[in-house]
Amino acid sequence: MSGKNGETQKQNRLREEAARQQRRRRRGMLLAVPLLLLCGAMYIHSLFLPVTRSVHPRRVHIAEGTGVMGVGSALAEAGVVRSPYAFVMYAQWHGEAGRLKAGRYRLSGDLTLGQVLRALERGPVRSDADLARVTIPEGYTLRQIASLLARKGITDSSRFMHLARDPD
Repeated sequence: MSGKNGETQKQNRLREEAARQQRRRRRGMLLAVPLLLLCGAMYIHSLFLPVTRSVHPRRVHIAEGTGVMGVGSALAEAGVVRSPYAFVMYAQWHGEAGRLKAGRYRLSGDLTLGQVLRALERGPVRSDADLARVTIPEGYTLRQIASLLARKGITDSSRFMHLARDPD
């Protein structure tokens, strides 16, 4: 009997050890899951914060017919929002995705997603800061003017040439 009894005790110890290991794993999971959820929430929250504290405006052009994802991408590329996806989620959550207006905007990276969204709903605001001073020397051809405007970053030379030749 003692051989059988020793064998049973050994099996009981192994079962107890396995149960302890399982309890340790459960405790680890109970700590890890909330920690991962917290980290994920903090990351998602950071996507909705302003990009920078800088108030230097950035130029953003939203073409007519651009969808909300295209708008978000343009804003992210210009450094106005952190993530195009966060902008899309925010706009859709607030039901404003279809109300964004096309145009040229001057937006800074210190704006919240809500402020950016409201600016795009109102539409572009024209001011003296949006105007550029250009002196076109007498005798310049259309090509020279197009080149000058392109160098100043005002317009694309091919677009200028197309519009300059359009009778309408």
